Amino acid sequence: MLAVLVNGMQNDIIRDGRPNQVGPLGRQIIPDVRKVVHAARSNYIPVVYVNACHSPQDPLVLAMGRAENSIQGTEGYDVIDELAPQEGDFIVNRRKLSGFFGTDLNIILKDALKVNTIVMTGGLLEFGMYASILDASQLGYSTMILSDCCSSRTEERGRYVLELLGFLNDIKIVTGDEFINRINSRALR
Repeated sequence: MLAVLVNGMQNDIIRDGRPNQVGPLGRQIIPDVRKVVHAARSNYIPVVYVNACHSPQDPLVLAMGRAENSIQGTEGYDVIDELAPQEGDFIVNRRKLSGFFGTDLNIILKDALKVNTIVMTGGLLEFGMYASILDASQLGYSTMILSDCCSSRTEERGRYVLELLGFLNDIKIVTGDEFINRINSRALR
């Protein structure tokens, strides 16, 4: 069973002028992520939003030298309108870099949904997504990274992270269209 994870596609990460913005590369992936999310829902594949969720004066944010961002209950925390969660989607709040650390993500995926393969999309590949992908590998998940549905602050960083992750046997790197073609043809499930 598959699940699509949408990581950090929040106003404070994606929108211009925000404290933790990924920059133009984050905005460029919005149409591709939207297509993948739509295809997943159409094929009854669960969609899980993994949101950065910080508190004022959050130690992680301060340690990284960032301004306060993604504070739950603020507009900056919200998923961008173009990718807004729908009924039936799951939302997991992460306080640390990994979506698995100190959250219910593993319980939702393994116990509730019986997922063995996660499909990664979203912003800040070199931070939270990287940590989540490594944790997923250690927890026994196969992982597909949709290269054109992930962004980093720079193209160079994104290529480097994908190159590093490509060395792991349980990780496949494909495009969003390749993923959509596979699920529509039932080559994956």
